[in-house]
Formats: sequence, structure tokens, C-alpha cells
Amino acid sequence: MGFHDIRDYLSYNPETGDFHWVKTISNRVKVGDKAGSMRPDGYCLHRCMGKCYYAHRLAWWFVYGEMPPAEIDHINGNPSDNRIANLRLATHAENHKNRKPEVGSSSRYKGVSLFARTGRWKAEVVGNGQRKHLGYFDTELQAAKAYDLAAFALHGSFARLNFHSPSASVETIAP
Repeated sequence: MGFHDIRDYLSYNPETGDFHWVKTISNRVKVGDKAGSMRPDGYCLHRCMGKCYYAHRLAWWFVYGEMPPAEIDHINGNPSDNRIANLRLATHAENHKNRKPEVGSSSRYKGVSLFARTGRWKAEVVGNGQRKHLGYFDTELQAAKAYDLAAFALHGSFARLNFHSPSASVETIAP
């Protein structure tokens, strides 16, 4: 049995990102059941024909007919959202740019931290392996806005922004 035989067992819905069984493989699996299991980090795995596959890589294969040659980026940052519209090819560096803010940060915004000595908010962006200091700001929102502008200029569509658009007005964004 080869890799291409997976289509004999699974179907993929590109609008929902879900996989379903089209053939019974055991007493626990029925035709039509949702396939896959969720890992603690949010990625979905599928075990089929003795091998494990990430759902996002299988989704790419189902739609484009080949396993992706590079990493797959979840555009909205949700690793369990495997709709084809949410997936794009990315280099490792591009995929890394779309990461969420670090857990345990002093700020709820990416690229922002409280500079305790002065009580002001510091904004930084990382690009090309180097951290760039963007300045100190009186408010957390001002620092987040500065980060968004710099991140979008540096990373383009791969930037994970704090707000929907780098030009969004801070005054119109509720905390």
C-alpha cells in the first residue's frame, strides 16, 4: 500500500479543514467519522496505514497533489484550522515570524514589554536574526502600534500583528 492510497481511507473538506473516514479500518472507526487526534499544542495528527501525518500537510497534498516542499504556515496562527484558505507555503523563517506573543510576557501584545525601571513600555521587533529597539512609550497601546508598523514593514504578510491592520487607529481598538 502506498501513500496515494490514503484517499481510499480519508476524505478532506477544504472549506472546514476536516478529514473523515471513507473506509472502516477497525471496530472503533466507522465511515463518516471525523478522523485525526488533537495534540496538546493544537496540531491535528492522522494515523493511517501505519504512519502519522500532520493534518495541514495532508490537506496540502489532497488539494495540490503533492506533499509540501517547505513548511506550512497557518495564516491565522491557529494550528487546528486546516482549511486550505488558511494554509500557505513558508520558509522556516517566514513561519517563525507568524508566532504568537510569548507566554509570561509583561504585555498582552507581541513585541511589547514593560521596562520596569521607568514604568514605560518598550517595543522591539526581530528580523534577520537581529532585535531592533523601536523605542519607549507611555502606553502599552502606543508600543503595540509601533511594533505593528515595524513588523509589517519588515515581514509583510507573514507578520503577526497585534491589530488587524498596521494602520489601524489605536483609539478605535478596545483593549
